[in-house]
Amino acid sequence: PRGPGEKPAIGAAPGVQQEPFEKRPRVDVASAPQGASAAAAGTPSDGSAGASAMQRGLQRWAERVNAMGSSDAALAKRCREHVRRRILKAHADGNLHSIDWEQEPLPSKEALGSEH
Repeated sequence: PRGPGEKPAIGAAPGVQQEPFEKRPRVDVASAPQGASAAAAGTPSDGSAGASAMQRGLQRWAERVNAMGSSDAALAKRCREHVRRRILKAHADGNLHSIDWEQEPLPSKEALGSEH
């Protein structure tokens, strides 16, 4: 029963008492793991530690390439374009996840200057 002036819960039939709604804690989607087991194990939700290692290696390689252009805005743009093209090529070739990005060579500044 409701007190005087209380409105029924949305979707509740008149005279039907609803259970109180329990709030769940907020989760930061950007940093939350994909699955509950991932939180416990510290691995991706697909269970492949290799995918996570590949992502970290790719990220480090991209950071190293981008660092080459840290002192020159035009070179920095060419570095970002190189990283983008290399990732797209690996994806198109179907080997994005099998490349050892830690061993992937960095482009020379001369090569970056000649890329279009």
